[in-house]
Amino acid sequence: MGLPYGAAQQKQYLEKLVERSLKPRQALVIPQSIGTLLSEDARTGIILSIGQGTTELVLFEDLKPVTGVSIPQACDYLYDDLAYLEHEKNTADKKRIDALTTILANKLAVFQTKLNKEYDIYVSGGGALVEGLCESLQIKVQNSLRIAKDPVYSNAAGLYKLGSMISPSTEGQQEISRP
Repeated sequence: MGLPYGAAQQKQYLEKLVERSLKPRQALVIPQSIGTLLSEDARTGIILSIGQGTTELVLFEDLKPVTGVSIPQACDYLYDDLAYLEHEKNTADKKRIDALTTILANKLAVFQTKLNKEYDIYVSGGGALVEGLCESLQIKVQNSLRIAKDPVYSNAAGLYKLGSMISPSTEGQQEISRP
């Protein structure tokens, strides 16, 4: 199960809830943005996942979350009707796009100052499909951005890939190579 980085405090509660309710052999609750990293065949990098209500900014090193933040600005900032994925041609007002990308670029810059080296930055989420958003963000960010091959479904595709990392052991139990 993936959850936003900002909800990490609920991780143990969710694991216990799933174990009690569904009684799986094993439960794994992880930051959902690790899915993008896995879908891009990477193990280390910064994920900037621009969703509808929040933007997740998380650094992973060797599939382990190091630090992250949930940013309260995302695609709902661009549209009055909140239906950004169904919005005609995914277009938004250029002034709003510029304002959002300024916020995200500034948050990313502050985030990066706390790191001891540079990392690849992967952009995912429905925001990556908004016409002009990634281009505007790229202009404001010093590093080049890597746009996920399928920005909307990259988290799900990567979490599926993580699920396939589960392999039966010789004793019939499930083993998970935990990130």
